[in-house]
Amino acid sequence: MTAQLNEWQKSHSWKMELAPFSHAQPLPLVKESDLLNPMLKIADVMSHDVPGCSPNASAAEVARVLRDSASSAVFVTSEGRLLGFVTDRTLALAVADRAGEMEKLTAGELMKTQVPMVAPDDFLDVLLEKFADAGAAVVDKHRRLVGVVRWIDLLGHLSERALGKLVVRLFRCGHSEASELAP
Repeated sequence: MTAQLNEWQKSHSWKMELAPFSHAQPLPLVKESDLLNPMLKIADVMSHDVPGCSPNASAAEVARVLRDSASSAVFVTSEGRLLGFVTDRTLALAVADRAGEMEKLTAGELMKTQVPMVAPDDFLDVLLEKFADAGAAVVDKHRRLVGVVRWIDLLGHLSERALGKLVVRLFRCGHSEASELAP
């Protein structure tokens, strides 16, 4: 059984031997609508259990919230409005760099302000562009924190290809402060 060669295969000078079960023509890409359920909104998948603290919380309090919530990010809010987040990595680096100042450091001084954010009424496809390493904050129109979407929240709602697409995008962007948001 011989397979037909496509244009790319014909244009290369080396001889290509195909297995009888191989595809000579590339398989078509999955349509964008096949990556996720187009009817789902962020509110359908987000978690309402969001670890948080005030900007005046001490570094020790941030560490306790991280520990008690089994999370790696604490959201810093003031009157319910999202200001930023502190990750376990940020806290660990502060311990290494500013060990003598730890009792004086606050969440406001440690927090990152570049938080990936989505709205509860956004459709799930918004996450394909805004999702960080492990999540996005869900905020209302007044920037009040109403939830978070993490990898674990998406597992039953995105196809394997969509999850792969997110991973590829995150690796291409590299590790950044905004990508530290994690469950």
